[in-house]
Amino acid sequence: MREVAFRTVDDAQLAETISQLDRLRHSGHRLLPDVALQALAAQGQTAASAPPMQEGRFELLHYLREQSVCVNFHRFGNLGDREAAFYP
Repeated sequence: MREVAFRTVDDAQLAETISQLDRLRHSGHRLLPDVALQALAAQGQTAASAPPMQEGRFELLHYLREQSVCVNFHRFGNLGDREAAFYP
């Protein structure tokens, strides 16, 4: 199991360390500062800042990374390298 670290930092320190974080869960009593929001946007990340929920299934949606993989064959498309695997 992975350890969770809780830290208390000021606005400037938070903006500097955002690039090192996998995700940010902000449950403070105030909104995230603009400098932190700009650093998040530059990294393409978001912060879960809603109050924590008691229902774990909904709270864990902030941490879920969903991925789907799809392989499509069009009726008239070129199968390319995949053709040999299906039509020997």
